[in-house]
Amino acid sequence: MGQWQRVHQHPGWYFNLTAQPRARIQVRAEVFDVIAEQATGDDRARIWAKLVAEHPQYARYSTLTTREIPLMILRRVK
Repeated sequence: MGQWQRVHQHPGWYFNLTAQPRARIQVRAEVFDVIAEQATGDDRARIWAKLVAEHPQYARYSTLTTREIPLMILRRVK
């Protein structure tokens, strides 16, 4: 989720991923490569609804800004 303290700007990592969608991430002890893409349309709506259901405080984020908070999908590269 593209949120940070300056609610009217996307975070730096968002610009990095949109400029270069290949990345290496770590989830717990596992490190692997991914390709990032921005969630749009129905995918974004579905993911946002799930995020808000699991973390209700995220709904407040969208009231603090006029921008759409970007959601990135990270797909593992095999």
